[in-house]
Amino acid sequence: MDRPTHEETKSLCDTIVTQAAMAMQENGASVELILDRLLTYSAAQAYFDTGPEYTAALFRSIADNIEGGAFSHLDKKREAKRH
Repeated sequence: MDRPTHEETKSLCDTIVTQAAMAMQENGASVELILDRLLTYSAAQAYFDTGPEYTAALFRSIADNIEGGAFSHLDKKREAKRH
């Protein structure tokens, strides 16, 4: 059996995370709590695997990507939701 490609693994991970977040939201969790739990889990795993410096740099890089427009394609949907 062939090993899944990076893209296949990424797609599977996206599906699992989406299902988990939807289950949390359906059970009353706010977006803030969902984000806190997912990031806390991810940070702990990264810390364990790579240490504090790399984990902190990774989170800074993610924040820079967000501020740099990584999700700007969602702006129209976000505006539509407000109206």
